[in-house]
Amino acid sequence: MLEMIQVGIGLMLLMASNIVMGSYIAWANGDFDRKTLFTGIKKGLLIISVFIMIYIAGYLNKNLLAIPLGDTSVNLIDGLYTGTVVVFVAYSVQVIKKLMVLIAPSKDEQIQEMKVEIQDLKQEVKEK
Repeated sequence: MLEMIQVGIGLMLLMASNIVMGSYIAWANGDFDRKTLFTGIKKGLLIISVFIMIYIAGYLNKNLLAIPLGDTSVNLIDGLYTGTVVVFVAYSVQVIKKLMVLIAPSKDEQIQEMKVEIQDLKQEVKEK
């Protein structure tokens, strides 16, 4: 039960991170759109609300509903947990990709570093 809450909170944090980093990247690229930001926030709030409602419904009716998953059946809480873990992994991939975009040096920085390296090599050649 506690693990389900932890995964749910983790998913909420990943969604928020995804929105924040996506907004920053769009802003940095000059593509920021307030409507897209608010659509993302609304989607996140909707998912959080539905998650909480399904969790409460599953908690109140633990053995009332059986959901077939492959060769087995699970109750609502177990089904929600499985789905949440799948979505958690998907959001994790998105967040890591966006984080790599933020961490990676820009093309201008890469060009400047290459120029410095070339100058250093030229200096070494002159000294020899």
